[in-house]
Amino acid sequence: MRFFLLLFIALPLFELWLIIKVGSLVGAWPAVALVVATAAIGLLILRHQGVSTLLRGRERMAQGEVPAEEMLEAMMLTLGGVLLVVPGFVTDLVGCLALIPFLRRWLAARAVSRMVVVGGIGPRGGFRGNTVEGEFWRHGEPREPGDPPRELPDQRDSSR
Repeated sequence: MRFFLLLFIALPLFELWLIIKVGSLVGAWPAVALVVATAAIGLLILRHQGVSTLLRGRERMAQGEVPAEEMLEAMMLTLGGVLLVVPGFVTDLVGCLALIPFLRRWLAARAVSRMVVVGGIGPRGGFRGNTVEGEFWRHGEPREPGDPPRELPDQRDSSR
């Protein structure tokens, strides 16, 4: 938790320092334009990559498979998009790294290989897993309005 607090304080200060340094080299307006341009270009690429990942995930679900890699890629794309919107050169660089398809797929594949996926949606829309269908009623209550109260069968009667 301390790491994230330090990152939350140190990263904006470092980004501000870096923007000032770049601004002193190329000028204030070109530095601001560069930050805005990297964010805009990154968001355009993010939109294309996000749609592509969504379509691949839908194809996997249609085949009855769990789209775990696609879900992780979508999370990385979301994080990359947030980093692209945050002004700064370091966050833009990390956000752009999330937009590189082969790098993102490699990271997602590594993460999925360490995960255990349980259950999922089957090809006919049913849940695959240990599912048992049945009915229940409370002892002494009618099943439907107007029915007589149901009693449990006598467990001592072995003839049934």
